[in-house]
Amino acid sequence: MNFSRDTFASNLGLYTTISSNPWPSSPEDDLNTYLLYGNSSFQYRTWSPETSKILPTDLGMVVSCKIDFVNGITDDHMILIVGFLKVAGSAPTVNFIQASVQFNGDEKQNIMIDPIKSDPNDPTPNLGDVLYNSLNSQISADNFGTDYASEGRKTFPDIARDNLNAMIGDKDNPGAVSA
Repeated sequence: MNFSRDTFASNLGLYTTISSNPWPSSPEDDLNTYLLYGNSSFQYRTWSPETSKILPTDLGMVVSCKIDFVNGITDDHMILIVGFLKVAGSAPTVNFIQASVQFNGDEKQNIMIDPIKSDPNDPTPNLGDVLYNSLNSQISADNFGTDYASEGRKTFPDIARDNLNAMIGDKDNPGAVSA
């Protein structure tokens, strides 16, 4: 299985306004690069996703990425982890999703959602919306206030959904993970 950062960036551009695409040309710089993009009036960085193949027979892949809410003071962070399974004769499918959100200065508000498991025999649920709802139910229950940083924190569910959808693609756009 392979992960294409270029496909991921292209797909993320369908949901956001990407202002920089500094993916390096040399592999030794891969992990220290990011996409800078906006959603409404807030800016985010998605750091170059990391991948781990499930060995020994290339059964699947785990993709994780760190996403920063750039708020000008100290950044809040989200870690998004997505597990893909290799399916014979088909594109890889999502097996599970998990996310954690760390709020700098408000650590008691940090969030770790339970893994969201996907049934490859029932592709009906929109996994981006399932992830959004799981995060949103916890973030909207917390009162962060109405300042710029607090309002930006409330957009993490949208950004998580955008990044997940960029990874898995849709019927018109291939996903970033391929067999």
